[in-house]
Amino acid sequence: MRHPWGVESTPDPDRVPMVRRDTRLDSYVDRYAARTHGMTASAIRALFAVANRPEVVSLAGGMPNIADLPLDVVGSALQDLVVGRGLQAMQYGSGQGEQEIREAICEVMRLEGISAHPDDVTVTVGSQQALDLVTRIFCDPGDVVLCEAPSYVGALGVFRSFQCEVAHVAMDDQGLLPEALREAVLAVRELLRSSRPAGSTCESTARSYGCSALQPG
Repeated sequence: MRHPWGVESTPDPDRVPMVRRDTRLDSYVDRYAARTHGMTASAIRALFAVANRPEVVSLAGGMPNIADLPLDVVGSALQDLVVGRGLQAMQYGSGQGEQEIREAICEVMRLEGISAHPDDVTVTVGSQQALDLVTRIFCDPGDVVLCEAPSYVGALGVFRSFQCEVAHVAMDDQGLLPEALREAVLAVRELLRSSRPAGSTCESTARSYGCSALQPG
């Protein structure tokens, strides 16, 4: 008999056979945190596994057509970066992002009528990290997140990993349907009211959505 850590051990005739669990780490399932109980395999990982097949042309994975990139130009730019700023580029930097990048982001935001200071900007490695940070900061287990339907599968995975409830709102070519959004928010408020008879959190929860669709008329 093989020990879970790969060490051979003597068979125990009185030992009750372990029921197989849907994971390779069967011996440690009971030690997992409670939030892992609802976790499933990554939908994004499964998507890319299919999209990377040579016979598949994927329009769903957000994968660029690398064959069309000017690799010689990209290679030259990377060489210039390593030669000119290699000590900085290849070392750990600020977790908030490089100062020059944050300043450039503020310049772009200013063109959109948004005034910001570089200290108020955090650069992420992509939308997935941004979604994780926002959910980690603002959502508690059991909170309800309203999402357009259909929605980004990566966002849904983040919300569920933080034990949030996801409610989908119908949309059309212009975005979320105001009436559907209004109905969804009212349903959430009713749920909160029924679960908390005092209703003390209903108004603050509704205000947190910040949606004009909640306004009367």
